[in-house]
Amino acid sequence: MLSKHLKNASVCLVAIVVSALLLDLGLKAAAQIGWIEIDINPANGFWADINPDFGVWHRSSASFTHEKSCFRVTYTTNSYGAIDKERSKRSVDRRVVVLGDSMMEGLTLKTSERLSNLLEGITGVEHMNFATSQTFGPIQYLLTYETLAKKFDHDVVLIGFLPENDFTDSNWEIGQKAFYNRYRPYFVGTGGNYKLVYFNEAYFDVPQNDGWLDYLWNKTMTSRTIRRAYAVHRYQTVVDDQIVQAAELLTKGIRSFYYDYDQSDQAITRYTLSRLVRAADGRPVVIVTIPFKRDLLNLRDRGTPPLPAWFSQMSKDLGFTYVDLLPILAASPSDWQSYYHECDHHWTAKANALVAKALAPVMEQVLATANARHTNH
Repeated sequence: MLSKHLKNASVCLVAIVVSALLLDLGLKAAAQIGWIEIDINPANGFWADINPDFGVWHRSSASFTHEKSCFRVTYTTNSYGAIDKERSKRSVDRRVVVLGDSMMEGLTLKTSERLSNLLEGITGVEHMNFATSQTFGPIQYLLTYETLAKKFDHDVVLIGFLPENDFTDSNWEIGQKAFYNRYRPYFVGTGGNYKLVYFNEAYFDVPQNDGWLDYLWNKTMTSRTIRRAYAVHRYQTVVDDQIVQAAELLTKGIRSFYYDYDQSDQAITRYTLSRLVRAADGRPVVIVTIPFKRDLLNLRDRGTPPLPAWFSQMSKDLGFTYVDLLPILAASPSDWQSYYHECDHHWTAKANALVAKALAPVMEQVLATANARHTNH
């Protein structure tokens, strides 16, 4: 009798293992075809909450091959963790510090295709890229600049502001709910009185584990798909659903932070950017706002958004150069689909080339101003 039970248990165990393997292979095939939007390869800790000052950063001298159904690229970091070639801290030449999230980092693109590299090629001036993805917002741009990027000689600061998530990335209430398992900095307070708070220290620099539990949790397609679905659901519950319920005239229920931000988000953003401009110590600062496809759709159906006017006024008040990229991409509606990947919401190489061509004259003018200032001093 015991032998029969053991035999049945063994058959069940084999069936479970085979089913799990088939499910994992099926999900990987679905990702390769493009039926589900998830990275085919696990990141293996390439991005991690390892920097005590600003949280998530790339591991230094590392590489990662990022693959989905419509692209396959390899990112490589330098000695200080930036996806960039090695840069010296001291230089007599004009240079630009680039800050931002995944759009400025060049996620989904070959390094040569991203905006900072294209601008460097057009202007002939080094554009040192200190951007990263994985939930990285304006507070982290500021802290990255103050604690890392500012150590490198430079003349201009270029910042990419992504309304799609840069407001929510700075929101303390949202952060505690949507990013509860991340080590991230926030400004907490009201009325311009903010205190820098770090949440959640238990998740800072968590050691990598090469055991079988880590493999099942971080490297199997099944586990990563489930966790991805849960993260998206949680974010939608905390952010999208609340905003959609409160917003008016939404394009088919799709919110756009070119329209649907609130005063508390504005206040923290203004405070953060004002500190960044001050930290630049008189160097020119250029800030560009970056649209997603949903922002283009809202523009078509809702008319002129309020965000650019607010940024324009803030640029005058705080003293930075402002460029809204929405009109540049909106100018050719027939090309909208080609500006964003079919399997991912980030820019394609075509969009980066378009933006670089439009932004290069602005950067050249600002660099000329910076050069004149440097010469006079």
